[in-house]
Amino acid sequence: MPKSDNDVATHHALLAAATALFAEQGYRDTGVRQIAAKAKANIAAVNYHFGGKQALYQAVLRSQAEQKFSRYPLLSAEDLKKPPEDKLQAIIHALFQRLFDDSTASYAPRLIMRELMDPTDAIDFLVRELVGPQFSQLREVVSEILGPSPEDTLNRACFSVLGQCLFYKLAQPLASRFAPELFHPQSTSDTARHVSLFSLQGLTTCRTAMEPSS
Repeated sequence: MPKSDNDVATHHALLAAATALFAEQGYRDTGVRQIAAKAKANIAAVNYHFGGKQALYQAVLRSQAEQKFSRYPLLSAEDLKKPPEDKLQAIIHALFQRLFDDSTASYAPRLIMRELMDPTDAIDFLVRELVGPQFSQLREVVSEILGPSPEDTLNRACFSVLGQCLFYKLAQPLASRFAPELFHPQSTSDTARHVSLFSLQGLTTCRTAMEPSS
């Protein structure tokens, strides 16, 4: 049965209200009543439209992540034709764009960071439905550069790449006081290039170290 215009409007209002509140306060400190009040909706509307707070939270995570993934894909169709070194650079550049997108409608970094620092039951959903497929893309490219390697070596290499990107976001309040010039919006591309070069050199060194001696 098609939803009325009022139902559609209420659905969008609840999603928008929940997104802002979850990003600002976190999942645990945000109540259904507060979401409904911000959306100017009846408290029962949360269950009607989403089936409860947990499902609404998952809808928020999905909506924000898919917007970010669509705006900044890790690899474009053109990137897929490039050598793995260029694909790695494209992925890292996209990650920095996602992390430092300062548009007012972009809540994804804050939501993800909150979930990392204080995981909820949605963490498995986040990994399975949203982050997992993205990690697989990175893993495939890193594997191309690293060559045949044990599972733990490949995973550590991927985490090393991600760790550099996340550092600039997570440590920004502290790190920007040591090197404020690195955190200007115009510096993001330069930092992404540096992380790409640093990562590529590290992966190349690891690959050489794993090659059998002649």
